[in-house]
Amino acid sequence: EVLARVHSLAVSLENLGERRDAAAFYRRAYEGRRKGLGDEHRDTLDSGLNLASCQRSLGEDAEALELFKNLLEGCQRALGHQNPVTLETAEQLAELLAES
Repeated sequence: EVLARVHSLAVSLENLGERRDAAAFYRRAYEGRRKGLGDEHRDTLDSGLNLASCQRSLGEDAEALELFKNLLEGCQRALGHQNPVTLETAEQLAELLAES
C-alpha cells in the first residue's frame, strides 16, 4: 500500500530529526487513510496519532490538541478504552493539556 510507505517514510524522517518533513508525510498518510479507510480504521488512527505527536514536538500545540481530541474519540469507539493506541492518545492529550 502506498500510504503505508508514506507513513514509513514519515517515521524515518522523524527518527532522523526532520520533523517538519515528517509532519508533511504523516499528514499525507493520515488524510489518505481517512479517505480510503475511514476515520476509525486502526491505520488511520495510527497515522493521526503520529501526526499529532509530531505537531506537538514542533510546538504546533493548537493543531495537535484538536487532533488528539478527535483521535481519542475515534480510538475509544473503534478500539476500546484499554487499547494501547487509545491509552497513548489519552496520555499525550493529558500531557499537552497539563502544559497549557
